[in-house]
Amino acid sequence: MQSYKNLRVITNGIEIARQLNNYDNITLFFCGGHIDYGTNSALGDFAIHFINNFHADICFMSCRGLDRFGAYEANYNQAFTKTTNDCECRSYCIISRFFKSLIRVTILNYLITM
Repeated sequence: MQSYKNLRVITNGIEIARQLNNYDNITLFFCGGHIDYGTNSALGDFAIHFINNFHADICFMSCRGLDRFGAYEANYNQAFTKTTNDCECRSYCIISRFFKSLIRVTILNYLITM
């Protein structure tokens, strides 16, 4: 991460914010909101409105599962926060540990599996 210049990160993830806060070349924006038990993420209307104020080159989103119908989250609040974001991005990237056979996701530009 140190090799990147002028990197700006907008996140609702507590752990992501904590780790990226160690780099002086990253301008970090963390949104507030309700933190559901066990999610380590700011969720809900406040988080959505905050994120919607930005325009990004790449939007990275995690998910709990993927299949030919789309991406899935562990609970409603996480899914709602991700699906109602109007953050304008040039590219969308889904990161998932769980991957079945992805046939069609309309806004997806990249898929990263672990």
